[in-house]
Amino acid sequence: MTKTRLRPVLLALGLALASSAAAAPKTKDKDAEKKPAGKPGERVKLKLEVVDVSDGRAYLSPGSEAGLRVGDDVRFGKDEYEVITVTESFAVVLMGEHTLAVGDKGAATVELGREEAHVDHIATPPGLSTFRGAWSEPRRPAEDQHPDPVPLGLIEEQGSNRVRLSAYGYGVVPTAGKGTGVGRVELRGVLHVEPFVGTPFAIDVDVAAEAYVAPNLDDRRASDARPPIRVRRLELAYGRDRSWFGSVGRLRYASSFLGTLDGVKVRAPITDDLSLSAFGGLVPEPLNGLPSGTSRFGGEVAYEDLEAGVRPRVVVGGHASRFEGQTDERRVDASVDLLPDFGRLGVSSELAFFDKNNPWQAETTELSSLQGDASVRAGVVEVSARGGLMRPERSLWLASFLPPEWLCVANPTATGASVCAGNDATYSAAGDIGLRFTKTSAQVGAHYISTPEADAQTVGAFSHLRLIDLVGTLRLDAGVTANQSDLLRNVAASLSPGVEVLERSLDLSARYRVAYSRYRAADAAFLEHWLGVAIWYSPSREVDVALDADTVFGSDVDILVLQGLVTWRPSL
Repeated sequence: MTKTRLRPVLLALGLALASSAAAAPKTKDKDAEKKPAGKPGERVKLKLEVVDVSDGRAYLSPGSEAGLRVGDDVRFGKDEYEVITVTESFAVVLMGEHTLAVGDKGAATVELGREEAHVDHIATPPGLSTFRGAWSEPRRPAEDQHPDPVPLGLIEEQGSNRVRLSAYGYGVVPTAGKGTGVGRVELRGVLHVEPFVGTPFAIDVDVAAEAYVAPNLDDRRASDARPPIRVRRLELAYGRDRSWFGSVGRLRYASSFLGTLDGVKVRAPITDDLSLSAFGGLVPEPLNGLPSGTSRFGGEVAYEDLEAGVRPRVVVGGHASRFEGQTDERRVDASVDLLPDFGRLGVSSELAFFDKNNPWQAETTELSSLQGDASVRAGVVEVSARGGLMRPERSLWLASFLPPEWLCVANPTATGASVCAGNDATYSAAGDIGLRFTKTSAQVGAHYISTPEADAQTVGAFSHLRLIDLVGTLRLDAGVTANQSDLLRNVAASLSPGVEVLERSLDLSARYRVAYSRYRAADAAFLEHWLGVAIWYSPSREVDVALDADTVFGSDVDILVLQGLVTWRPSL
């Protein structure tokens, strides 16, 4: 290294040594100031200063080297504080409601030479390996909790008491001056009340007042099917699901396979997943809903395990009826439903039993229904299929309301005997596949229906596309259908845009459908146009308003269809 380069280095070292020599005496004097002059046992007064404030604590200087100990009292003005922690240079006090600021001056009187408070340190705990195998495996609380599943819905419907009031109107008006229109209005109330807190007693009412409007209403047939008051449910019930349960009155459902019944139903749990139920009563008249003299009785066994992976539900039931003093219906029904995480699988069937000399010449034991459906979801792909067979429902009770040809058409044979046409089964099959994304879904499907003994078939296909939130809340639905039967062939296309506004409380949509149809017995084809609008508005969680208007016009039809529904669900 040259002398020129060495000179700055030596100069820097010299300055550093000079600075250290100058600072050493000052540090020594400052450390000496921390130690108060005095002998052990002598009481001295210390001057304190707040050097920091944080989280309700004030940090003071000096500390234990000056004589402060944990528990000593210090004073700032008129306020007094207790030392909770102390180090050689600092002490800590809790401020409480009297706060301090950095730089505040205080004082404390202490006794010199006191011993530091003895602190017993906690022994180091043993390692985790010491306790290996000492405890049993933990049991999660959820393993012992089995809450009853409840249906999803509006918040108001989850309470004990619920009421729903609605007004509905429907009208068909000819627009080409041919024929007369007809209208219908209905006021309906649905009520569920549990009047006693903690007691599973409930009252369910579903009643409607309805009226038809038409210029020539008195001349129209089926006046018995237009009662002014219709009671769908009037039921008193006691009990809960998966426990003892009983109800009496007009039951909305007699069982899993039967509808309305004026009578009584009871259910008893056999295990947590298995139950047995029975019912009996009178069947309401199908046209006006008035009580009748036809009785129906039966029962069912139900098994449901919601904790299993596929959540199975199996129901087997049977029922019979009495009509005009003789046994009429005798049927056995069964259904199996599986609900795995990836989809659904369901199968149902019904066996019907008839007397040997029944008026429909049906077999004494007949498979009257067999249905199956399945759906699978795998990512964005959804696939479903349905199919089965079904025979007409026949009973003496039903035959009393229908013309004979509805249930049996006698076909003479070469031997002179007649065969009842109408017992033949109808077979159906349908399926579809779709893709469902966040804002887009597309679906295509087809169906086939056949009644071999009547030589009648129907085949059809469809496609559907939905796009949502295209611009804001704008959506678009589009579809194409094609059907061919022994009577009619047609192809149709539809387009329906819609939008939600006012924070999705108002929904506006329009729809247009055009269909090209041809009757197989006619030479000419015709076009049919369907143009409509729909409005749905919900100003609050209690009120919904829906209005629809459609005009259908073409060479075969010219009508205007209007309908509206207002629903009010007041809080109880």
